[in-house]
Amino acid sequence: MIKTIDTAVNLNLATITIPQCAIAKGLITVDLHETNSIKDQAVFECFGDLLLSGTSTLTREELLDKLNLLGSSIDTHITDGVLTLEISSTQKSWKKTLELVNDILTNPIFTAKELKRATKLAFNNLNDEKENSKAIALDAFKNDFFSTSDRRSSAELQTVQTMLVKLTNKDIKEMFARMFTRPWVTSVTSDKPACLAFAKLVTKQTASIVTDTNFKPTSSTPPKPQKLVLNDIPSRQNLDIQIGCPIALKPGDAEFAALTFGVAVLAKWGGFAGRLMSIVREQEGLTYGIYGRLDGYSKVETGYFRIETFFSPAQVSQGLQSTFREIKRIYTRGITDAEYTSFKIIMETQLIMRNDSPVASIKILHEFNKLGFTIDQIEAYEAQLRSVTKTEVTSAIKKYLDPKQMIISAAGPTKQVTKELLALSTKL
Repeated sequence: MIKTIDTAVNLNLATITIPQCAIAKGLITVDLHETNSIKDQAVFECFGDLLLSGTSTLTREELLDKLNLLGSSIDTHITDGVLTLEISSTQKSWKKTLELVNDILTNPIFTAKELKRATKLAFNNLNDEKENSKAIALDAFKNDFFSTSDRRSSAELQTVQTMLVKLTNKDIKEMFARMFTRPWVTSVTSDKPACLAFAKLVTKQTASIVTDTNFKPTSSTPPKPQKLVLNDIPSRQNLDIQIGCPIALKPGDAEFAALTFGVAVLAKWGGFAGRLMSIVREQEGLTYGIYGRLDGYSKVETGYFRIETFFSPAQVSQGLQSTFREIKRIYTRGITDAEYTSFKIIMETQLIMRNDSPVASIKILHEFNKLGFTIDQIEAYEAQLRSVTKTEVTSAIKKYLDPKQMIISAAGPTKQVTKELLALSTKL
């Protein structure tokens, strides 16, 4: 397995070359964020779908049929204004799959019929999202401290729906054109010939990019965070909860590895190793899952810390008190010797296991590639995680995880516990 990251004007290409690899996976990412306008947010809801809606030579049905016959897939998604195309195939079908990708990127055709279909589908999906208490709690959490022009801020779903029905093909074509004014981040894994074929494709596609050097994302004043944000969804049984705060760090900063270690001790994402899972779930039985992570950062933007969980209305006060008790405990006392020893092993195992398959490996490498890391910088960060001291971890926790700075976002049947939660939030 040979890993490389090559940089060129408007193109970062990460490659994992594996001799005789039977599969091929390619990723293309383009940051389309501009002003976070309502129109952009509406376009993002359907743009990925419309990219696969046909070309000048293939209808949508013909395109999808060809992919199915090859046993290949092209998936698209847009998160925080960042578009990603994920291309999957067997090594044998890779050449023909890339021909379809090239057709999509070179000869798209955005018809009125497909626009109507895609916007209707997106509209209906947003209707479903109005009952998605987990997503609503997370959006409200981010909206509490990010300005409306920030990529991580979201408009009301109804507002986006209103704009969706007004979109025209001109709006879609303008977004497609924007793809070719921004640098691309690309990654691929397979055998050498397949990797070279992907490199040839993305090099050709990015050769015509003319970066808008005058473009600067707009910014507006962030709101003053509220300690408690509630969204009432009476149809839900439990309250989905987000707890956290902005963190003025991004990967590559000196304290990021230490804080990552500390957050894992408190609330490791997945499994039962974190304090919160061990105590709030296992010992006290107040929830089924409670995890935390550093999130929302990019190459140039700092992110936030968040804990994700849920409680029943009857146990939400107790659950929040228990969660904040453990946050305060680790904030004031730091981590124990036993936790430091055990999580050194856990973190090392994670670093090893994330390279257990070509697909897992290239997805991890692509994330680092998006952050602008070189191979040497990735290795240096991993070395930091392995060598971070208990004192450095405790210091980072003390600096960044102040429970007094953390806000609570809850979505679900909040009406029946609003007074209770408002009273409690002043004490946490």
